[in-house]
Amino acid sequence: MGSMQRNAYVVPVNYGLPHEKQTEAGKFDWITDYDGKLIRKNPTEHLVPAGSGEAELRITLVHLNRDAKTEEVLAEMEKLTLRPTMSTETLAFLAAHPDVQRKFPVIGLGSVWVVSRRLRGVLFAYGYSGGRDLYLRWCGIGWLGDCRFLAVRK
Repeated sequence: MGSMQRNAYVVPVNYGLPHEKQTEAGKFDWITDYDGKLIRKNPTEHLVPAGSGEAELRITLVHLNRDAKTEEVLAEMEKLTLRPTMSTETLAFLAAHPDVQRKFPVIGLGSVWVVSRRLRGVLFAYGYSGGRDLYLRWCGIGWLGDCRFLAVRK
């Protein structure tokens, strides 16, 4: 089992900002839904903002250095007294630090999109030299060892 690493970033979060405005602020090159269809509008419109008001959060990137299931990632966060970021916090991080997702996949596990009775999707950001993508990805399968998971103190 690999060792866990963490890095922290300060991020301004506006909890009242609609997700559509947050995805615009993120300036993503591609935004796709669970089925991989290109969405020009907002894949997060079904998610409820995490609250109201504004805050400056210290968001931590949790890296397990190994492949892991969602439950394992959440258990590691719990041990560290962290919780996964909600969609509003995830989108604020991606807008404030756009180059991070070019280095490795970034996942926000705190807001879950219910695709069907058995399928759940979470925000998954990936980047490359030519752009940045935002997906809704099924959280029922494992995550590769290069993934970073966004978290904040409970």
